[in-house]
Amino acid sequence: MPPSALMTGGFVVPGSQGERPETPVIRMRARIRSYDGRVLVSRGTPSAALAWLSDSVAARRDTLATTVFDVAVVGRSLRITNAKGECLMLTPNESSIPLAFGSCDREPLWTHPAANDAITAGESGFWILSRFGVVGPSIVSPLLMPRSNLKVWFRLEPLF
Repeated sequence: MPPSALMTGGFVVPGSQGERPETPVIRMRARIRSYDGRVLVSRGTPSAALAWLSDSVAARRDTLATTVFDVAVVGRSLRITNAKGECLMLTPNESSIPLAFGSCDREPLWTHPAANDAITAGESGFWILSRFGVVGPSIVSPLLMPRSNLKVWFRLEPLF
């Protein structure tokens, strides 16, 4: 169950006091699945590789879609990298533009709670956060937004 602070719209600000030191927690290949069974998908467009949630069957049929990512969690920060080495990151200063894969030097995303053994084993879920709020789809689109009214709980599916 999600933390009650997130259900009421608040969350722990990443980088605040009490933050764990920046030590690597995990590096793995994984699928990222939402609480309702959809998977995180990346598919290139002429301008960017957008991120969205897709039905598992539809994602398997799309040969151009990426559903397996390299995941690294450092402290509370989350780095999701596609097959081209592009990172899912927040677009600077924009809260109304969908998340996309691109340069890894942009502002990172965070997890809440911080990664632990249960999360990295895929037994427990987490929120993906940006400085604008909880990351999730918009009401009318499955594209991942840095500020979403739909609060989505994610789970890693490690691939060994």
